[in-house]
Amino acid sequence: MPVYDVTQLVQTRGITSRLQLVAFAVQQNRNGKTNLAEFIAKRGARVVDEALQLAREFAEAEGKLARSKKTRLELLNEAYAASVQANAGSVGYSALSS
Repeated sequence: MPVYDVTQLVQTRGITSRLQLVAFAVQQNRNGKTNLAEFIAKRGARVVDEALQLAREFAEAEGKLARSKKTRLELLNEAYAASVQANAGSVGYSALSS
């Protein structure tokens, strides 16, 4: 099983840790699918951890790239707008309770 296939499996299953991946491999092994268990056993901890990290990078890449293209002013405006929106509910409540 190629590392790429493992990263895709990690992403689609929402697996975030080595323990979750091993548990899934055990479950698959019970069903007669040994590919993932063999991958973990043959490749070792370092390659499995790299596959998990690579899956995280794949999942976050587009968002990080989009954020890196924004100017500081755009980021500050977005943060301010989110703050105002989050505080809008609490301001209304405190005004009502006075």
